[in-house]
Amino acid sequence: MNTRLGLRMSRATKALVAVAILVSILCCSPSQAAELAYTQEEDGVTITVDGDLFTRYVFSSGTKPILYPVVSPSGVPVTRSYPIEDARPHESKDHPHHRSLWFGYQGINGVDFWLEPSDPKKPKPTDGRQIHRGIKKLEKDGDTILLITENDYVDAADKLVAKDERTIRFGTDDNGARWIDYTIKLWSPNGPLKLSDTKEGAFAVRVAGSMDVAKKLGGTFVNSHGDVDQRGAWGKPAAWVDYQGPVEGEEVGIAILAHPSSLQAEPRWHVRDYGLFTANPIGAHDYSGGKVKGGLERPEGEPIVLRHRVIVHKGDHLDADIAGSYARYAESE
Repeated sequence: MNTRLGLRMSRATKALVAVAILVSILCCSPSQAAELAYTQEEDGVTITVDGDLFTRYVFSSGTKPILYPVVSPSGVPVTRSYPIEDARPHESKDHPHHRSLWFGYQGINGVDFWLEPSDPKKPKPTDGRQIHRGIKKLEKDGDTILLITENDYVDAADKLVAKDERTIRFGTDDNGARWIDYTIKLWSPNGPLKLSDTKEGAFAVRVAGSMDVAKKLGGTFVNSHGDVDQRGAWGKPAAWVDYQGPVEGEEVGIAILAHPSSLQAEPRWHVRDYGLFTANPIGAHDYSGGKVKGGLERPEGEPIVLRHRVIVHKGDHLDADIAGSYARYAESE
């Protein structure tokens, strides 16, 4: 009887060991990489992660292409809905040219590609528009999605002022954060490219209203030098800025990083407590109280190149290791 009991226990032990091994394999093996996919529609391109919405590249919103919405790994939007859609709770209905995530500048060969006309039917001569001209490439590239577009910049009379090519790559990292690499080549095909010295630009995000520092719901932002909020970080050069705060009960953040090969490795930041933050490698006068001169000029056909990575993450900049992400990004080609 003892022998039979011992045999039964041996078989039971073997079964338990087999279960333990299976659990170990399932729990401890590296997780499968997130699956990115795209769908092309008449008005834009939709990017998903494991079937969930990440963002849409919208060909035209107001006077420009934009990315909207931008959704965190938690499934909550980190950019403002207004004026693209109805305002969500805590959103301010101000600055209608602040459209989620976009590029624009006030003063490209004398034309304003930052503000939008107060009356679109009666634009001023210096009111400009960015016009999507087409997709050069859209493909799944390894674990990422690659999108390359072409855009024209025209004034109120539809005269061509400048052109750009945008190379946008969408991906995820091992920590579950979502990222967007966004490179813009901007040039003038008709004479020199002249960019004014202004704070109004250039690569920009307007965060969800509940993340605004001014709302006092827990939002804050920090730059690569540890300067915090508008009083500490506005107008200062930095390699990156992370804006973080609560959205629908989740703590999330969105960071903009400047690549060392970009026009300025440490652009100045037009970053506000009310939810705007933008990397500006061109303007300097307004930020420095007139002590530093900005603006630039390039010969016909010679582009300026802006390279940025946007990281959408859970938690704050420490949870997401934005400093570490920047170090790795800075080493990339």
